Amino acid sequence: MWNNKPAAAAAFFIIGGIYSAHLIAIPWYDWGSGAFFFLAASLIVLFRFRKTSGRSPLHSFAFPALLVCSSATAYVAGSSLSERNSIKNFLDFDEPLHVVCEIADEPKVKDGKTSVIVHVRSIAAQQESLQTTGDALVTIVPNRGTNEAPSELHYGWTIGFTGILEAPTSARNPGEFSYRDYLALNDIFATAHVAGYSNITIIQEKTTNRFFEYVIFPTKHFVVRVVRSVISGDEANFLLGLLLGDRSGISSDIKNAFINTGTIHVLAVSGLHVGLVVAVFYTLLGLLRFPSTLKNITTIIGLFFYMELTGAAPSVVRASLMVIVVLLSRLFQYRTNVYNALGVSAVILLLLDPRQLFNVGFQLSFAAVFSIVYFYPKLALLIKQIPEKWEEIKGVDAVLKLFAVSLSAQIGTLPFTAYYFGRVSVVSLVANIVVVPLIGVIVTIGFVSVLAGIVSMWLSTFFSETNNILLWFTLKFVAAASAVPHATISTAMFGLKETFFYSTAVTFLFNLRNKTIVRRTAAVTFAVIDLLLFVSLFDAGEQARLLRITYLDVGQGDAALIDFPTGEHVLVDAGPKTFSYDAGEKVIVPFLKRHSVSQLSAIVITHPHDDHMGGAPFVMRSLPVEEVIDAGQRAQSNIYYDYENLEKILPHDEVRAGMKLIRIPNARLYVLDPVLRFLDQDSTDGFSDLNNTSVVFKLQYGATSFLFAGDAEARVERHLDSVYGDFLKSDVLKAGHHGSSTSSTEEFLSNVHPKQVVVSVGKFNKFHHPSRKVIERFEHMGADVHRTDEEGAVIFESDGFSVRQIKWKK
Repeated sequence: MWNNKPAAAAAFFIIGGIYSAHLIAIPWYDWGSGAFFFLAASLIVLFRFRKTSGRSPLHSFAFPALLVCSSATAYVAGSSLSERNSIKNFLDFDEPLHVVCEIADEPKVKDGKTSVIVHVRSIAAQQESLQTTGDALVTIVPNRGTNEAPSELHYGWTIGFTGILEAPTSARNPGEFSYRDYLALNDIFATAHVAGYSNITIIQEKTTNRFFEYVIFPTKHFVVRVVRSVISGDEANFLLGLLLGDRSGISSDIKNAFINTGTIHVLAVSGLHVGLVVAVFYTLLGLLRFPSTLKNITTIIGLFFYMELTGAAPSVVRASLMVIVVLLSRLFQYRTNVYNALGVSAVILLLLDPRQLFNVGFQLSFAAVFSIVYFYPKLALLIKQIPEKWEEIKGVDAVLKLFAVSLSAQIGTLPFTAYYFGRVSVVSLVANIVVVPLIGVIVTIGFVSVLAGIVSMWLSTFFSETNNILLWFTLKFVAAASAVPHATISTAMFGLKETFFYSTAVTFLFNLRNKTIVRRTAAVTFAVIDLLLFVSLFDAGEQARLLRITYLDVGQGDAALIDFPTGEHVLVDAGPKTFSYDAGEKVIVPFLKRHSVSQLSAIVITHPHDDHMGGAPFVMRSLPVEEVIDAGQRAQSNIYYDYENLEKILPHDEVRAGMKLIRIPNARLYVLDPVLRFLDQDSTDGFSDLNNTSVVFKLQYGATSFLFAGDAEARVERHLDSVYGDFLKSDVLKAGHHGSSTSSTEEFLSNVHPKQVVVSVGKFNKFHHPSRKVIERFEHMGADVHRTDEEGAVIFESDGFSVRQIKWKK
């Protein structure tokens, strides 16, 4: 591999080093020591055998090991050895900071709001000022009740504002998208919200980067002006996304349609776009009779310009670098191959920033190209075997080749699509045959219309009108394909194990005639199966004893999943539902799918307030539920009526104090409240005082216990104290009424005496939950307090003897 594909081999070992450092917590200096050792070994090998044809055992090991250790060192050092004055050290301070920063990108204005990325230069609190480094995403909104117009801000200007720098939101529940990690890949470590453009101070209007100010941004503005002169709405936003890589204007519905049809890759500026740019340059320079050398150099310069114009995303950088490697090889008359070109582009990107390996765009881009290069020649051989009578039909050969290219790309990207998007498109192969050629034509006409606009806007309009029709048809086709019943398959459970078996199956099928590869693939597969079985023997015993409770972060509401060691799954409440948010759809069902929960043994609705039962109808429609449990209390809301209609077609149980919930081996779920008198007191219609009709129950598992208090308030707590006393004692308490001052009285807490308290609450909620006094009351009792608005989901496991918290975040 080193002899004919050295760059590809180097990229392979560099990727291995970065991924190893990501998985194994080893300090950077240990990796560095390994790199130093293998550097010395490589030099010894180099000087010892440079004049002979012999090979040392170190010859095939030292240099690859050097690449692995060096890349691991760079990754860990870059991640952990941040500068002392990094902005990451000054986030979430209680007091506002005065921030001085430089605008790092062109501000984007939408609906009166301005979003801008800035280089933070200094921060000041009271009388102290400190120089800092790092980027932040700043959002500026007009003052409420005013018609304040957005201020004029430009790239390179130095501005100041006063506000709180916050850490971007991370994943709220296991397996969810982390906005914080996404921004960190782009070196953005903070967010800030500024109310009122009058609170922005312009310190300096000069910029240090004249190229961006006078070339890149004016070019972008010209492209936008040409496109929007004729095309508008979704079609214009879609075309700008294709030409400039700016997808901010593309609606979420359109993006989802492209995901569902497996054509989302066309929205990324990549090889198709770069190939068209090269074709345009070669055509124009050929017409101008440029010599070959000058044509190649000019095209390379043009590609660097296009990379900057489109924001230098991994996909466009990868494609551009591959083409540049090929053009340079022509200049220096050096033979190269696609694998080496792909390897060189990967090595350059990872040397500049090792974290790019974990960028979804980086992974999809390289996987697609590698897959096409490897699988297309094999599929092309199959095309040659079609009957001659089919070859005589015009267009069949072209369609089959396009199908082969699409299938090749899908084979390589399927594991990434399945993992990151949680679904795989069934219609993708057919959709790509239609969409990919259309996108090629649309992008070509788009480039031509922009170039024509330099000479004549009238001529540009002619091309744009034609493109508008193609854009409209493409969006309608993708929307129609996305609406096909069962267009996607859920792959929420797709992980590393599934990826391995998928990869081995593909390798086996495409190399049936290569006995060596077949034998090696079979040997590796059986070895991994043996390892998994061996591990499962030790794992099964422990897992068979573990009870797990996940208090989900659903915002301002409650939802918890109880996973019993005997395989039952019970959902306690289902979070809120509003006009724009359904916890069942956005949080609970995706979480259940990711954790292989295909059926619920029961749903317990503690009481029919929207913040506890809002997501229940979606959950009940999405997967089988064996039983619905509540107190029989009714409510007057559309959500309750929807829940009630679904409840009628499922087994339903109304519970009261003294009863038990579902029967689970080795576990007891004791209902402590409500009693009948609380359901009837102060209410003739059954609709008022719903909090105090909450189902309160205690889960006893071995010597450990968990108390679920619903939204029960002080009145119920006094009743529980008088009836149950010390029986209330529990290791973990789900705080009543989101930590409100109406609940968690001192006497109640003295009886429960929890070691851990979970407060399920939404960040910045309008009720100002939880109460500061209640939190102090928990802490005074010696309990550890876990708030979902601060920690996200809170997970506990019990083996029947003790309870431990599972730290699922890095």
